[in-house]
Amino acid sequence: MDQSELDSPQNDPRTRRVVRSLQKFADTFQRRVPREHASDVLNDEAVLDGVAIGQAPERFIEEHLVRSLADDLGYMYRPYPQGIEGIERLIPDFTVLNTEITVIGELKKPNRIKQGRTESVEYLNKTTERPAIGIATDGLTWVKFRIDSEDSLTPQKHSSLRSVVRGFVREQSPNKSSKKRRSKIRKECYGFVDSFAIEALV
Repeated sequence: MDQSELDSPQNDPRTRRVVRSLQKFADTFQRRVPREHASDVLNDEAVLDGVAIGQAPERFIEEHLVRSLADDLGYMYRPYPQGIEGIERLIPDFTVLNTEITVIGELKKPNRIKQGRTESVEYLNKTTERPAIGIATDGLTWVKFRIDSEDSLTPQKHSSLRSVVRGFVREQSPNKSSKKRRSKIRKECYGFVDSFAIEALV
C-alpha cells in the first residue's frame, strides 16, 4: 500500500471517525426530531425547533454533533472562552486550545449559519490577536475565516455535511432505494476533514 492509498478517504482515520459521528448523529436526529420537522430541517432549511426536541437547539447540536466532530478533527475544544484580547466582554461559543493561532468558534442552531457567519466576522474584526481564525457552524454547515496581521479578513473554507446526514437518515427509512453510496459519503467527509482538521487551522 503506497502513501496515496493511506491518505485516501477510505483509509483516513479521522474521516472514518467523522463518518461514525455523523451516522450516530443521524440516528439521534431521527429518533428525537419528529419526522415531518426533520424533513423540513434537512431539506427545506427550516430552523430546528427546541420545543419539538425538548432541548435548546444549539445545545442539542453541540452535545450530539459539534463536540464529537471537534474531537474527530483533533481539537482540544473549550466552550465559552473568556479573556480573548479585544473581545473581553464577549463570550464566543468555543475556542480550540491546541493550536498556536487564536480560534474563535460560533455555534448556531441548524439553518442559522448566516447569523453564525456574521457573528464570527464581528469577533474576528474586534479581536486584537493576529492572525486569528473564526469558525461558524450550525452543525450541518461549517465556514472558516482568517484575519491576518494586516487586518484583511478572508473566507477560507466552506463545507456542508447536510447531504451526508440526509443520506444516513434515508438509509434508515423503510424505502432504502435512495441509499447513498458509502464511498461518496467518505469522500465528502474527507473534504471536511481536509478543510477543518487541527492541521488546517493555520
